[in-house]
Amino acid sequence: MAIRRALQQASRGLLRAVSLALPWAVSALLGCGGSPASILILATISGVPAGTRTLRATSYLDGRRELDPADLGGAERELVVRLPAGATGRYRLEIDALGDDGCSFAQGQAESSLGADRRVDLPIALGSPGFTSCTLAVRKTGLGQGYVESDPLGISCGTREGSEVQECAFRFQKGVTVRLVARAGARASFDGWTDACSGFSSCEVEMTGPVTATAAFGVQVQ
Repeated sequence: MAIRRALQQASRGLLRAVSLALPWAVSALLGCGGSPASILILATISGVPAGTRTLRATSYLDGRRELDPADLGGAERELVVRLPAGATGRYRLEIDALGDDGCSFAQGQAESSLGADRRVDLPIALGSPGFTSCTLAVRKTGLGQGYVESDPLGISCGTREGSEVQECAFRFQKGVTVRLVARAGARASFDGWTDACSGFSSCEVEMTGPVTATAAFGVQVQ
């Protein structure tokens, strides 16, 4: 009898502990107040042209890039993006259809204002702009401040006159030649190019496919 009473008391204690813990577990899963812990962006993609090797998704929140370019399979037609529950502002999602050369020959985008809704549906129809474009990306390395700009315009990357600008990737029409110029900031030095560029002067790249150029900036020793 004593053993039975002990088992009954232990069982009641366990049930009470579970009943107390369950609301906290549900709250943790759903977020405070029973609301979802993230905002779901559900994109449905249509008009994907024949010859698409990859779909590339990039998203922006109030003009700031929120999702770095991510490649989907060429057969994918849906994309789910999760944002923090408190995210607000104007959200834009861009989709590019890339061919075998890695360049974009069809694009589409959709945008929506984020508010109280925890699910946002974005239908995106792809269409051809009439030309193929390839992405030129610029990276900065080193401890010094510096700035890279392009001709034609499109790249404006780094620290210029005390302000940080982050237009470090741009789609140029396939076949054009782009000139990149690196300028060191105050008490800094330009230490040269790597990847698609080399040397210590301006660099010219032909856009036959995606291109990456890296500029190194060092700190001048006084």
